[in-house]
Amino acid sequence: MNRIHTSFPKFSLAIFTLSALLASSCSKDKGDGGAKKEEVVFQDNFDNGATAIWQPGTSGQATKSVTDGHFVLTHSGGAAAIYKTWATTNVFAAAHKKQAIEIMQTHVKGHEYDKAGLLFSVADENYIIAFQVGNKEFRIYQKVNTTNTNLVAWTASPHIKGALNESNKLKVTLADGKLQYYINDNMVATMESGPLSTLDKVGFEVVKGAAAETTYKVDYLKAIRL
Repeated sequence: MNRIHTSFPKFSLAIFTLSALLASSCSKDKGDGGAKKEEVVFQDNFDNGATAIWQPGTSGQATKSVTDGHFVLTHSGGAAAIYKTWATTNVFAAAHKKQAIEIMQTHVKGHEYDKAGLLFSVADENYIIAFQVGNKEFRIYQKVNTTNTNLVAWTASPHIKGALNESNKLKVTLADGKLQYYINDNMVATMESGPLSTLDKVGFEVVKGAAAETTYKVDYLKAIRL
């Protein structure tokens, strides 16, 4: 079984790398031209609520459901709110040393200032890393106990689709001592992973803005062995 982290490393952000990525953000990252060998070790297409990695349910004004092949999270009420959910089981085995998590998310209803994204390396409410997409911007943050620390502050990206009912693919990879972050197949940030050894457990977060109701849906979740 993969080890649950009781603390997170202090990540060293490669500022030069991030700046270079932003400077060349109009061109898609094509890599070295060689095909990478990837193996999907887990995939949830959200076609069965009973077996979904994120279980349906209600918590306060937040409702989670599995509907028409999507995981759907709706948060009602006029006030701003944050809701997180995550898996209770691991998607990677101990032998999976190089890992990637990928989701396709869609902002269905709400306000332009709503935000949502992928959670990973979740131990519990107090130990989380998050990759969020909002109003044509993204950020990466780490929560340790009650303190949130930006690893990458809110940063504009032309790769984000910002209109309602447009989908964004988010992907995080952990390999060769680095964490790399992708939006719609474009790498937007990279940083040293330190002692982090797994992306488990994985989750989803919605930050509701001023709308009376905010809804996001997730088409699928993939766990990939690189």
